[in-house]
Amino acid sequence: METSDQHQLVTDNIYGKVRHPAYLGLMCLFFGIPLSLGSWGAVGIAMLGGLPAMIYRIKIEEQSLFKWFGQEYAEYIQKTWKLIPYIW
Repeated sequence: METSDQHQLVTDNIYGKVRHPAYLGLMCLFFGIPLSLGSWGAVGIAMLGGLPAMIYRIKIEEQSLFKWFGQEYAEYIQKTWKLIPYIW
């Protein structure tokens, strides 16, 4: 992750509810496309391959964001959901 002094923590709009909305959209694609095509095998592949990779990436990003923004990010974490509103 690349940062600069101009970066600011965005906490409004969708980011006021979910910290990783792009990954939420990706997760919907992981499961939505195979389900719409009736491919249960592809759903399984997404669960076994895509989902763990995405969760790992989120973990790495959150560590970097905490290092960069410190207490501001710690407070933001307390107010938002990581990926799925009201669940996680």
